[in-house]
Amino acid sequence: MLLADLEEVARALKPLKLAGVTIALDDFGSGYSNFRYLKLLPIDKLKLDRSMVEGIAEDPRDLAVLRAITAMARALDLRVVAEGIEEEAQHDVLRGEGIEYYQGFLRSVPLAQEDFLKLAGQS
Repeated sequence: MLLADLEEVARALKPLKLAGVTIALDDFGSGYSNFRYLKLLPIDKLKLDRSMVEGIAEDPRDLAVLRAITAMARALDLRVVAEGIEEEAQHDVLRGEGIEYYQGFLRSVPLAQEDFLKLAGQS
């Protein structure tokens, strides 16, 4: 719903971008993402939906899709964040494809605020 008027969203995001805020397009590859977002929105990162990375370590077609998205992101000067990484084999593929950022149970289960602060060295 928020992205119904992309031009208005782009205008609203522009001051944030100019202020140094990094903007990520979440769940890229799911039903709600749209290539038009890449054209109009001032984004810095694509967060790949977990459905885009689930089979990358076993399925050549899944790997080919990952490579195509990564090539497109590089051409647009965007960083890629992979969501839903649960296996070391997935992480190995990401590293091999030059994807530096990921989130998922491989690194940590969801944490309570106090546990996160301890992990981040803030407590």
